[in-house]
Amino acid sequence: MAAKGVNLGDFDSVVINQPVGLGDIIFVHGIIDWFVSHGKSVLFPVDPRYYDAVQRHMAMYGVQYTDFENYFPFKEYFDSPQFLISSRILYVPLTFSYLYFPGCPNNISKYLLLNRPIGDWRSKLKIIRNQQREAKLRKEIHLPHHPYAFINRTYGTPPNTLKAAFEAEVHPTFTTFELDLNCRFSFTTTPFDYIGLLLEASELHLVESSLCYLADYFYPFSENKMHCYDRRTAGESPKYLVPSAFVYRHPSWIFHPC
Repeated sequence: MAAKGVNLGDFDSVVINQPVGLGDIIFVHGIIDWFVSHGKSVLFPVDPRYYDAVQRHMAMYGVQYTDFENYFPFKEYFDSPQFLISSRILYVPLTFSYLYFPGCPNNISKYLLLNRPIGDWRSKLKIIRNQQREAKLRKEIHLPHHPYAFINRTYGTPPNTLKAAFEAEVHPTFTTFELDLNCRFSFTTTPFDYIGLLLEASELHLVESSLCYLADYFYPFSENKMHCYDRRTAGESPKYLVPSAFVYRHPSWIFHPC
């Protein structure tokens, strides 16, 4: 069953409502893979700020990404939290999953909405690096001396980018490289371009964001410390465990609840 009252035999294709939040877009590919594995074609509209990057780094069989500015089925209903079916196309309102599970961490509620286990989401997609873009970024910014700690306190989609307040206890012999609100994401630079810098870091201090998903997917070291700082909102119930405990799979994460 795809959702309450919706059976897999009722539709042939799916339109996913999750156009913003790069971390969310990455994470829900466990759900996308489930649809594709059952023979469904998936149309995934994404915000134009993400479209080129998602096309470049996350090509996936059975999935067609489209710029949200284009026309696509159910576009006029993207403010609806209800599942809809028309002409054997299923509209899946992942953006509104939190409404179905009050108090549940947002990323986890997306899987609950479809009654799917989270599992190891990393095995459900292939993220493709672009080392030419990574090298270009490395030349454009001032890198600290090795070894260094990579710090990111920013999260959210511009212009709604926020900054988390946490104290990063960095190894006393390490220098630091910290992203700021302006360099994290733009039309010319995306979080994918920071993969090389993440992998070279001897220590990570990251607020829960798309960079955590990229580190979880790529980080090669099991002995280095990877710190993830929660950003649970006041409305999320303490009866749920810290989202990170369900979501991230790398064995070196050290979680810091807010």
